Amino acid sequence: MRLKLIVLLICSIMQVGCASLLGVQNSKFTSEKIEIGMSKKDFLALVGEPYAKEMTMDIHNRPLERLLYQESLYDREWYTLTTAFTFQDGKLVSQEVINKEYVDRKTH
Repeated sequence: MRLKLIVLLICSIMQVGCASLLGVQNSKFTSEKIEIGMSKKDFLALVGEPYAKEMTMDIHNRPLERLLYQESLYDREWYTLTTAFTFQDGKLVSQEVINKEYVDRKTH
């Protein structure tokens, strides 16, 4: 039983190590302490300024602000991930991935 546990532990460490060597990345927005309800000020202090902003109104005519962030990630091939964060009354109300586009590095 103890040998099985040691083998399992070694295999787990090797898998994490291999993923790091291959450059497999996760979105920074999955590892940050982002929570629904957090203030826009705290959010910006945590992740920085967006590359774009959108302003709209909800069905009750209340303003919504959407901040867009892009990041280049690698998981067997390169891709650009666009994530949108929506704020209402200065509080985070939603987070969603709005685009995942694979990049052809051969032509760039």
